[in-house]
Amino acid sequence: MASADAEELKRDGRVFAVAILAAKRMLDAGENPGDRGKYSLELLSLTKARGYDTGKMRTIQKFIYRILRIGDKKIDPKVREAWKMQLIPIDEAVREIQIRDAKEEKAMEVAYSMRAEGLSIETIKKCTGLDESDILALS
Repeated sequence: MASADAEELKRDGRVFAVAILAAKRMLDAGENPGDRGKYSLELLSLTKARGYDTGKMRTIQKFIYRILRIGDKKIDPKVREAWKMQLIPIDEAVREIQIRDAKEEKAMEVAYSMRAEGLSIETIKKCTGLDESDILALS
């Protein structure tokens, strides 16, 4: 019955199901670092296959990493390296989104000021890279 429950959780597409499966795997593994490593890689593959958005992916992977204590020195270094390689791209993607959002916000602020000064839409477009519709919405 327990393995059937795990299989059902694997098929369930919700993030919550993965969290429950991670907790189940933590209980199954106990203090065995080999099992914790094995289960963590299973869960890592599962999260990657689900195609969650970056925020959900990062959250569930942090949960799995912590609940199965992957940072533990007893865990196989190859397992820890697999996790490191997975988590770095997510951090970089989040950082890129934050940078892009900050640049867009700054461009909107500049465009607003330029619009207030009476500059033409065409000049504002050239200086900020914003679309005309975005600039007109600033009025």
